[in-house]
This record gives sequence, structure tokens and C-alpha cells, in this order.
Amino acid sequence: MEFLDSYFEDEVREGFYVPSLMKRAWAAQMELLEVVQNICDKHQIPLYAEWGTLLGAVRHKGRIPWDDDIDMCMLREDYEKFSKIIDAELPEDCWFIDFHRTKDVNLMLGRVMNSKFHVVEDKLLEKYHGFPYVAGIDIFWLDSLPEDEKVCENYREQINLIYRVLLALQYEECASKKMTRDEMEYHICQVEKMCGVSFQRNASLREQLADLLEKRSWEMGRQKSSGEITNVYLWRKNAYYYLPQEVYQTETYIPFENTKIRVPDRYEEILAKKYGENWKTPIRVGGLHDYPSYAKQQEFLKNNEAGELFAYHFSAEEMKKVQAEREKKVTLQEEVNAFFPLFREIHEEIGKMIRKAEWNTVLSLLGECQNTAIQIGTRVEERKGGECNCVKKWENYCEVVFGIHQEICEENRNDTKVLADRVQERLNAVVLDIEAHLDELKEKKEVVFIPYKSSLWHGSMQRTWKEAVQREDTEVYVIPAPYYYKDAYGRAKTEKVCYETENYPENVMITNFEEYDFQLRHPDRIVIQCPYDEYNYGITIHPFFYAKNLVKYTEDLVYIPGLLMDEAGDEGDRQRYNLKSYCNMPGVVYADHVIVQSGQMQKAYVELLTEFAGEDTRSIWEKKISFFPDKL
Repeated sequence: MEFLDSYFEDEVREGFYVPSLMKRAWAAQMELLEVVQNICDKHQIPLYAEWGTLLGAVRHKGRIPWDDDIDMCMLREDYEKFSKIIDAELPEDCWFIDFHRTKDVNLMLGRVMNSKFHVVEDKLLEKYHGFPYVAGIDIFWLDSLPEDEKVCENYREQINLIYRVLLALQYEECASKKMTRDEMEYHICQVEKMCGVSFQRNASLREQLADLLEKRSWEMGRQKSSGEITNVYLWRKNAYYYLPQEVYQTETYIPFENTKIRVPDRYEEILAKKYGENWKTPIRVGGLHDYPSYAKQQEFLKNNEAGELFAYHFSAEEMKKVQAEREKKVTLQEEVNAFFPLFREIHEEIGKMIRKAEWNTVLSLLGECQNTAIQIGTRVEERKGGECNCVKKWENYCEVVFGIHQEICEENRNDTKVLADRVQERLNAVVLDIEAHLDELKEKKEVVFIPYKSSLWHGSMQRTWKEAVQREDTEVYVIPAPYYYKDAYGRAKTEKVCYETENYPENVMITNFEEYDFQLRHPDRIVIQCPYDEYNYGITIHPFFYAKNLVKYTEDLVYIPGLLMDEAGDEGDRQRYNLKSYCNMPGVVYADHVIVQSGQMQKAYVELLTEFAGEDTRSIWEKKISFFPDKL
């Protein structure tokens, strides 16, 4: 399955922030779905989108932004066939589990996964689009309900009781709940009495109960059908959760991300049953229970192996080191002014050497004055242009030095004292004249805006740029940063440089990054909008434009997030969880100022960064993070 490189970028969909790792998870799941779908097509097993996948395909034409898995379904008889052939048909790296195999009451479905390990490595990384964790597809089976209402209710009561006892037994084994032996025996006897069975007490009760649960569900589907089907484990809680079986008799394919997915023709009827009549209106639901689907794998690696892959880790030592390497800006006026004491000192030395008739030394010192003046003049010309009056005055100084040099070479050395006084006076007069016009070297402040994608310009960065260009004392530059997409192994695709200079407003003048010398010009402020440096699964900018590097070349590094999103909620909110991938990044850590979209987002940033870097850093984030309409 093919995906554009841009698919794996962080994205805001319907106000919800989807990080690049989640995009790779989606791609891996869709790749696995294609494997399963091909197997089902080969064996003529209808496989339909279910739950959030169905809702996403119909309502969003793809994934629900805040969903993280793929749900499919099939009828019970098809599932029985599927479970028998799937092991032989799956690629070697994949595997299949379900309730029948695990006896896990929390896994009342089938699940196909692309690896048996916590990490996907080597060639599988490329196959599954750089998603480093295990991806899975959930498959629900649908059972037929008996026509006889009394028989139907009897099965429901049995399934409910078996399920509750099995659940209690499973919790007991996990030591998460305590139940006395007598209490457990009582419940087992209740199941035996209602279901007309007898359990062996010297064998695994959990396996016996699981087998009985599956048997009763299977038997129920073999009764004379009412023409209605259900997911048994939802129906046991809600007797009205069922659908006419005929809704699955015809099918169609509808768009789903970059492909199409099979759905029942009467999908609207199904969605109304599952989500209510207002199913077309998105409601962002779901806490952090098992979100994201790979969270437990991340935590396992963090605690047991090499840690979370491609993760940025805060280091107070590194932060101090970067701050220590920052270069203080020296203005052109300060730079030139620093030379005047040196010139006066050399002029005085020239006078002394003339008086002593040390002519070779005099000529050498005059040459030193001329070379230094040429260097200063060239530096001024680079910054202010050749028409700058100060440049002409340094040229005049060089002419005076050359004239004195010629005069001495022509051996006009009669009265050394008079000559020395005259030479000193002439040289100092020219320097004094330059010094008197030093205000001409005063420069406007320089502010450099560094977008990397033109699509992210329209928003907070453009707003800040408009404020900057209105200031008469400020020179403003817009210098897009080159960026690269990443391959499945997390490496930058340096053979394909992405450099966006088009699609900016006409009044935004673009400066090529190769034409601006950051070290030489040392702008007063740099405004960035890429927070990641190298720590993103989909994209990276050129290393020169990493925040930890740019901070060396300015007195004020400002980070303004390029993505605007809905506000992050409290703990348990999926938006807040995902925001870590955008907030806990070098661009935020190394910036002197961070300007986010709102006061609520400022609060979320401070809390997340404090969790990330430690409580002792809270004051750092509270000081540096502000929000619009604050101005720089």
C-alpha cells in the first residue's frame, strides 16, 4: 500500500491534533487490513468495517481523528471459517488470537497482529511504514438470535451469568479483586445449575467456563433464527442491541484514507443503531483507557529496554551547555568603535618611530593601519553598502596613509620631530572625523522569520510578521527552512530536499537561506515554527535550523506553533495526551519565548512540560510561555 510522504506529517483534523507516530500506526493498520482483506477475498469471506472504522469511513471519509484502531466484523459462520484458515494464510510475521485461544474475557473478538514482539524491526519496519510497535486489526463476529423469545432470553441469562463468573475468576487470578473460595464455589454451582453442566474442580475452571461461554453463543446461533443478528457480548447487557441480518446482504465500497473499504449498503441504519440518530454529528469521546493502542508497548520499552524509540529527552545539562555557547551580538557601531583606541595607539607609535628614524618600522606600522582600515571598510560596506559615507571616510583614511607612506619613501625626512607631529595629527584627524560620524552605522533591528511549510504561514506567524514589518526601526526577513521527509527507519530522505518558497502572500519577500549569514548578521530575534529538530517520525528540517543551533545566533529565539488545534483538556483527554508530541520538543525547550494560541493552551504547555522535565522546571515554562494577544 502506497502512502505519500506528506501523509506521515503531524496534522490537525477537525481541530484534533494527530501526531506523526499515530499516522504511522494508521498506515501500519491499513497495511495489515489489506493482508487480511486479501485472505478473506481469496476464501470468499465477507469482511465489513465496524464501529469507529465504519463511522469514520462514512462520516469522515477516513479515520476518525481521535480513533486509534481498526474494527471489522463478519457473520458467525464466516468467522468460523476464517479462524480455521487464517493461520496458514497469514505471512510468517503475523499471528492471530481470539477468545477461543486465550480464554481472556477481555478479548471477546479476533485479532490479527503483525508481530509477536513489542518492537517491529528490520524489513518489517519498511513493510509497515515505519511504525515501530505492533499493529493489530480487531474482528468482531455477529451471532444470529433465536426466533423464540423465551429461548432467546434463556440464552441471554446463561451467557450473562457465565460471563460474570468468568470475569470474577479472571480478576481473582490477576489478584485485582478478592473472592473467598466459598463465594467462588457458590457462583460455579449457579452456572452448573442454570446451564445443566458439571465442572471438574481439579481442572482449570477458567478454561471450562470460557469453553461453555463460547459453546452457548454458538448454540444460540444454531437455533431457528429471528432474522436478527447481534454482537453477543453487547447484547448480553442490552437486549435491544440487534440488527436485521438483511442489512449485511448487500455491500458497497466507500473511500477510507487513501483506499476504499467494504461496508454494508445499509450502513446508515447500522450507525443509527450503534450511535443514535445524531451519529452524523462528531462527538469527541473516549478517555485514555488503552489510548493510544501502542501506549503499553511504549511503556514496556521505556521500563525494560532501550526506551521509547526516537524520543526527545529533556536534559538540564544540555540546556545549560547550549545557553553557554550562545554568542552575544556586537553591533556594527560597537565593532568599529572598538578599533579607535588601537588606531590612536598605533599612530602614537608611528610618531615615536619617526622621531627615532626607525623608518622600516614606520612603514610597517603604516601598512598595518591601511590593512586594518581596508578590513573595516569592507565590513561596513557589506552591511551598509558602498554608498555609505562611513565607507568613503575609511577610503579617505587609506589615501592619507598612502600619501604619508609615499612622503617617507621619498626620503622627505629633514625634521623628524615636525614630521612625527604632522603625521600623527593628520592620522588622528581622519579617525576623529570617522568617529564623529559613527551614528551613521546605527542599524535597524533584524527579525528573521523561519517557516518551513508555506501552508503553516497563514496564522500566528503571519500575524506576528505583520506586527514586525510595521515597525520603522526593524528590518524583517522571511527565510524558509529546507526540510526532509523521513523513511521507514527514521532517516531523513536527504536526496529530496523540500524547500517551499511559493504560496506566500505577495507582500512577503522571501530570502534564500544561502544568502543570509546568521553568524555574521546575528539577528536580534529569530521566530521559528518547527519544534521537532530531529525528533519527529515524519519530518525533519535541515540541521542548521534546529532550535538548539539557531539559539546561538540570536538574543531572542521565539517559537510560535504552526498548528492551531482545539484546546487541550484535563488529564484523560486524548488531545492533551497527543499534545506531548508537539509540546515536549527542543523548539519549546530552547526558545527564549514561546507564544501559544490561548491561555488554556499556555496552561496545558506548562503542565505537560513540568511533567516532562520535572517540577523544579515549572518556573522556566511559566516565564517563557505566553499566549496571543500578547505581543513580542
